[in-house]
Amino acid sequence: MKRNALSFFLRMIKPFSLMISVQLFIMMIWAFDASFRPYLVKIMLDTITQATPDNVGQLLFYPVTAYLAMTLCITLIFRLYDYIWLYVNPGIKRHVGEHVVGKMLKHSQRFYQSNFSGAITNKVKDLSNGVPDLLCLVLEQFIPTLFAVIIALIFLGSVHLYFAVGLSCWVFLYVMGSVFLTKPAALLSRNAAEARSELTGYYVDLFNNIMSVRLFSGYKNEEKLTRKKFDLYVSAERAKDKFFQKLFFFQGATFFIYQAISIYLLVKGIQKGILTPGDFTLILSINLEIIHILWTFSRDIGDYATIIGTLQQGLEALYHPHDVVDKAHAELLSINKGGIVYDNVCFGHRAQGYFFKNLKVKIKPGEKIGLVGFSGGGKTTFVNLLLRLYDIAEGSIKIDGQNIQDITQDSLRHAIGFIPQEPGLFQRSILENIRYGKRDASLEEVQHAAMKARAHDFIMKLPQQYDTEIGERGLRLSGGQRQRIAIARAILKNAPILILDEATSQLDSLTEQDIQASLNDLMNDKTTLVIAHRLSTLQKMDRILVFDNGVIVQDGTHHQLASQVGLYQQLWNAQMEGLLQIEAEDESQPE
Repeated sequence: MKRNALSFFLRMIKPFSLMISVQLFIMMIWAFDASFRPYLVKIMLDTITQATPDNVGQLLFYPVTAYLAMTLCITLIFRLYDYIWLYVNPGIKRHVGEHVVGKMLKHSQRFYQSNFSGAITNKVKDLSNGVPDLLCLVLEQFIPTLFAVIIALIFLGSVHLYFAVGLSCWVFLYVMGSVFLTKPAALLSRNAAEARSELTGYYVDLFNNIMSVRLFSGYKNEEKLTRKKFDLYVSAERAKDKFFQKLFFFQGATFFIYQAISIYLLVKGIQKGILTPGDFTLILSINLEIIHILWTFSRDIGDYATIIGTLQQGLEALYHPHDVVDKAHAELLSINKGGIVYDNVCFGHRAQGYFFKNLKVKIKPGEKIGLVGFSGGGKTTFVNLLLRLYDIAEGSIKIDGQNIQDITQDSLRHAIGFIPQEPGLFQRSILENIRYGKRDASLEEVQHAAMKARAHDFIMKLPQQYDTEIGERGLRLSGGQRQRIAIARAILKNAPILILDEATSQLDSLTEQDIQASLNDLMNDKTTLVIAHRLSTLQKMDRILVFDNGVIVQDGTHHQLASQVGLYQQLWNAQMEGLLQIEAEDESQPE
């Protein structure tokens, strides 16, 4: 097991060490019983062959009583084992799940853009299930198997030393061969786990985009892709299973040779009179018990390799370096006025040429700034850097004189309200989604925010009103309804800095005009950045920044930029011509 997987496993089970110790003690008793009861059978058999009808009952009393007592003990302690496991198993899963999700939440936006959400979900599930599964193997197989073999050697040695030596040699060959083959088995299992995660991620991506499949007649294409994904998965699983078939054949062959030698020696011992019928029964019984234990152990080696492969694969995602981290002694952001300064900001890769190079922008407290330009020009990147979804390469971004890299990410984002173009809604109730902007908000505060966002009326018409579940990504609501929920959430948050990214893009013109007044109220006394393609919504902005390929090519008011030759004038004229054309077409329609 690789060190990080081992340390992760030990760290996750540490809070449950007391209950695990009790379970381990129970398994030690079971391991002792694997040889003890066959030894009692030997005593009873030898007693029967040597006793007379008159004293056989008296002579058998103690070994029979011990045999029955051990049988009862094993039955009772295993029920105790199962009872403890009812608490340990879900407890570990919860502990691992909380730890893993906590780590995953700190990954940057770049990490989630580079990985399938379905594959990430599968890895979280594998880690949560893998730790208790591995603990089960350690408790029920690996440690008890070792102890059972040691006890068996003691009992076999009591009959004759060469039986103990023979068992030792066979077990050594059996275990070392299995362990030696564990490394390639772990690699094959890891490859299979990776293929399974890729397949799961593909499914999630496919079903999330089922509408695109329908609209673009993509059924046959997706069937081909599904076959390819399955071919990779089946190939990886088949390679793993073929390997284990060879391993099991090797193990079975070694036992056959060992058992044949044991029977030969037992027969010779009986012939020479140095072994009793009880010895014969003891040796064969212990051999069969040990092979059963080791056969299960060898099967579990496969499970072990599979678990280690999936754990290691999941840990690579879990412990993937975080791109954006807080400094050791990061402070909380303190907003006084809300002034923002981009000072010589460079972003991107130096070798490939920075996307933003020495970017300088000063935004006054309470200023309303519009951001325009062609798609890919840098508008969204500009606000993402302020939110510190990505870290800059050089320079600094300051809010009220505080470098955002010196403050905690939570306090930074707590101070910024954000209304995205595509509302990020949870598969929860409307109340929970709006209240996400302010966790301790009362129902009255939520309703007041919804009224300002013009969402209250349609919410009250739903079957369960504010308790209505809205489905995955809010798909039970229309685009405009989802957008109003997002706006209500930002209104409830009421942060001193506000970012609007095409916040009204999914609303019809009448609803947009209706809600614009609420947005204007929301922007009062706030430093506001507004990304918009519809330039008419930016006419009242204090300033407009025009982006083109990572460069701010123009900076001024709407009237100043509309009258200047440049990119903004081109965009404005193009939109105005389009509006005039639409109006002309409307007037030409017959009544």
